[in-house]
Amino acid sequence: MPPADEIREAILAADLTSRAAEQPMQPGSIYVPHSYSQALRLDATFVVGGCGSGKSVLLSALSDPLLRVRLESVEPVLTRTDVRIGYERWPRTPAQPDHETLTKLLGTSSPFQPIDVWRTIMHRMFLQPFGPSTYAPLGSWPMAVDWTRNHSQQVTIDIERVQERYRRSGRHVLVVFDDTDSIVRDRRLSDVIVRDLVIAALFVRSYSNLHMKVLLRDDQFERVVASLPPTWRPLIPRADLTWAPPDLHGLLWQRLGNAPDAAGATIRALTRGVLPFPAYSHTGGVWNLAQPLNSDETLQRYLFGALAGQTMAATPRRGTAWNRGVPYTWIHSHLTDGRRRTSPRSFLTAIDSAALDSWRRHDDVPLPRALHSDSIRKGVLTASIQAADDIAENHPWVPTIIKPLTDHHTPIREDQLIAIWQHALPGGPPEAQFGRSTGPRPLLPHVSSSWNAPIQELAGIGVLEYRRDGRIDLPCLYRAGFR
Repeated sequence: MPPADEIREAILAADLTSRAAEQPMQPGSIYVPHSYSQALRLDATFVVGGCGSGKSVLLSALSDPLLRVRLESVEPVLTRTDVRIGYERWPRTPAQPDHETLTKLLGTSSPFQPIDVWRTIMHRMFLQPFGPSTYAPLGSWPMAVDWTRNHSQQVTIDIERVQERYRRSGRHVLVVFDDTDSIVRDRRLSDVIVRDLVIAALFVRSYSNLHMKVLLRDDQFERVVASLPPTWRPLIPRADLTWAPPDLHGLLWQRLGNAPDAAGATIRALTRGVLPFPAYSHTGGVWNLAQPLNSDETLQRYLFGALAGQTMAATPRRGTAWNRGVPYTWIHSHLTDGRRRTSPRSFLTAIDSAALDSWRRHDDVPLPRALHSDSIRKGVLTASIQAADDIAENHPWVPTIIKPLTDHHTPIREDQLIAIWQHALPGGPPEAQFGRSTGPRPLLPHVSSSWNAPIQELAGIGVLEYRRDGRIDLPCLYRAGFR
């Protein structure tokens, strides 16, 4: 088995924390958990997941032909599907509207309704391979939206013609939308924008060969669904991007085994020294993880022990409440939010940061394992801070209201929680304070003078958790992240 320092360097070379939006992904980085198999279905119009759950990775894998090959074995219809991007924060082709353009089209000063903007984008994307409509202008996006608004019947005729062409060819077209939360900062307007996109996507579901896929955060989706007529709600299909512990470890070993050059060889040599069967098979230039390592937690726990050992304690016999536990389960339990979810971004960040800290602080001391237990704790703290930053980016009011709780023991009763807040924030809930402002409203809950609204909001996004006895808990993930 390779020495610990070589394994540590191999983990760092795998670049576990690079985001899909920041640099091109490699086919070996794509791992398809069970939840992805549901999200890949063409009839899964709405794909829902929290921050770091893999929505942008899914977008990249669908839009890149080299990466999409990795998905086609799970959803064969993708081999007969043309994929286009309707919107993302950083457009890849001139055919997409950029962020500045869409912000102007959908902002408060725009003369257009969001549904007109989305129908325009949908119209252009579906007609892309066949040339423009006989009547639609090829000019700027504002001109195109104005035309769509005034020629609704012609838009429908064009789309029906495209549907017939795809039906005859036996192919499909899929238009994907992501990053809708980045368009405007006013949450009420943002919800209207997303609601109209949902309505546009529901309209397309009536066509057998034309499809839309909208990637949304949980809280976005739930607010929008609640704003629609009750009779519509059963018609809104939802596929959740959730990651069980075996999925997270399967992703980890898929990424590690496909690390570049000697680093990947080091990881594969590690698995050969630990497991009684080959952990990888080489097909199409990619090292594929053996099926048992995708689902068998006993095998995963044994293999992960080769990286991190079998205990978080400083010694085998003694340990505090903080350092007891087995690394395989300890990391996951400390990165779980109030909805009992752990994101792959947090998990991979923790492993990568633990390897970096072990290299910086313990590289001159021979270690039996690549990841030192103290470094694992630091890695989890780094991942927690990142998760808190992600929450704060989408919900700027959360740090103000959570920081007073980080020094208190939880779970506690609701009245105790409110008493802490009343002492720390005598001006009332943050949304009430912002409600008195005359400036632009960021992404905040609806104005209320009651503390019940932020409690429900925080529980909905997983920052707080209701226990079975009714008490309210602050998960370790956010206690450490917001402290």
